[in-house]
Amino acid sequence: MPSDPAAMETMQQEQQLQQQTQQKQRKQQQFNLVMAHVTINMAVSIFNFQTRGELLKNVLGGDYSAVGRYMSYWTGLTACVEFLLNPTMGKLSDAYGRKPFMMLSPYAAILLKSWVLYKPSLLSLSVERVVCDGLRTLSGTTMANAAVTDLVEPHQLRQSFSTMYTALGAAIVVGPLIASRMSARATYAASIGLACIQLYTDQFWLEETLPTSQQRPFHGFVNPFEMFRLFTTGSSTTTTSAWVMTFQNLLDVKIMADPLITIQLNTLKWSRQATQQFSSILGMGFVVGGKLTDSIVNVLGWNDLHSRTTFTHGITGLVNVLLGLFPSSATMFLDGVGGWIGTQRSHGIKQLATNLTLKHGSIGKGELAGLQANLRALCVSIGPFLYASAFTRGVKMGKPALALLLSATFVLLAEVYHRKLMVLLKEEEQKKKKVLR
Repeated sequence: MPSDPAAMETMQQEQQLQQQTQQKQRKQQQFNLVMAHVTINMAVSIFNFQTRGELLKNVLGGDYSAVGRYMSYWTGLTACVEFLLNPTMGKLSDAYGRKPFMMLSPYAAILLKSWVLYKPSLLSLSVERVVCDGLRTLSGTTMANAAVTDLVEPHQLRQSFSTMYTALGAAIVVGPLIASRMSARATYAASIGLACIQLYTDQFWLEETLPTSQQRPFHGFVNPFEMFRLFTTGSSTTTTSAWVMTFQNLLDVKIMADPLITIQLNTLKWSRQATQQFSSILGMGFVVGGKLTDSIVNVLGWNDLHSRTTFTHGITGLVNVLLGLFPSSATMFLDGVGGWIGTQRSHGIKQLATNLTLKHGSIGKGELAGLQANLRALCVSIGPFLYASAFTRGVKMGKPALALLLSATFVLLAEVYHRKLMVLLKEEEQKKKKVLR
């Protein structure tokens, strides 16, 4: 040990810097493992997205109408499960950590998909669909969102969420391409294999992201309608940001896929192969959308959060109006490519809404992730009925793509509330400056 005080101080600074570097590297490694978790989670699910219906068709003796009916039931029931359990799972993770709940997904996938592989039946397919797809959200994106907020600084959330959606997009693009070359049963075997890999990495490599000091006591089941706390924190900026998220959720790809496919098959007379290729185009948006949007807004000088959000809203509204008024293969393709930019609209607002809620409310990070996921689940439950009604009405009016004009309306409302949020944030900043004076 050096006796010179200056040398000792230098050594302490070097040790402190080394510790900070090691901590940063550890957090980055854990962030990468969280990204691996959500990517494998999506791949395990997407492998069986179409083949599950094929197995169900065989179980029901080739009755296509019954297949469609049961798949609709599954979608509705899964959305209900997510809506009921998202907040409780989030709050449980605030009490016991993220890792235990992230690991539910691979355990369930290995067990239930093996059941389907061994004995496909209406019961095994139904349980597997509802539980595994429900956990894809609960143990996947909900827990990953909470883990990301544990690992990164608040100002880095937008970029981190964008990275996560890029990882999800890679699974959405590559997964179906691989599954298309496999039999229905083989896709289930592949999903089980991927789930085993996920179980191993989660068990032995992934560490708990929530520090013990930040854990909160659990006080029981959370009322799913507590998601409205996002609108009642007492802060007008938080409430307004929640409204922007609501209208953006009604534009979610998961909701828009149904009306787009319906227009493709019924109005544009596309083949099923063409619709699958279009799905790959949408998936590519998750992979390249973030970088493409960043490049464009940087060139235009609109790289601040609010200009970026307005730009993505504008692109989304434009392509939806064009497709709604002039449905054709060209405008459908334009809508798909425009979605590469449009899907980036939520990342900045989600970061802002998260930071505002944590600042003004008494909600934990995990619980907040659950409440936000519940808001999305509610929109995903309601959205399809709104768009289906618009489609039916549009067909009667001779406007088969009317559903896209409805989505353009939601874009407009999102931007209206976004503009209101900008004003409120500016007023809040001015009040702070007056207090400081």
